[in-house]
Amino acid sequence: MKTTITVLLASLLSATAIRAQSMQEGINHLYAERYKSAKDVFEKLVATNPNNLDAVYWLGQTEIALEDVKSARELYSKTLQANGNAPLILVGMGHVNLIDGKKDDARQQFETAINLSSGKKGPDVAVLNTIGRANIDAKEGDVAYAIDKLKLAAQKDPKNADVFSQPWRCLSESS
Repeated sequence: MKTTITVLLASLLSATAIRAQSMQEGINHLYAERYKSAKDVFEKLVATNPNNLDAVYWLGQTEIALEDVKSARELYSKTLQANGNAPLILVGMGHVNLIDGKKDDARQQFETAINLSSGKKGPDVAVLNTIGRANIDAKEGDVAYAIDKLKLAAQKDPKNADVFSQPWRCLSESS
């Protein structure tokens, strides 16, 4: 009986590690501009679990990187219809709205995402980081707003290297 439980627990932990590794693998592909590989990883993750909101967010970001904003908009809209309280998806939709030149709509979605992700310790660092990324990436973005959110993220998690590298990564992608 103990052996069965141990094997079952080991399998579960292994599956969780593989899932996390796949997510990071997709993000790494995206940052390395291997967009097709990134899209393949995120599509598999979403197909396996359509409620994996992180994978949905990153799939939309990959679509944006592939300059298929229409697909990103449809993906985020469909996901928001099923789960309107998903902060990362709201940020993704805000990113699409910035690309479309709808600054006010984007800002409203960013602020809603911040409010939804705020707990006792304040807003989620990942949400702040993605808001910064969206504003730096989009031509219509507000760089001052992005820097404000990235500073807040850095204060909350000073050991998070992604927060500090985000502006430089986005600026190099847009040039």
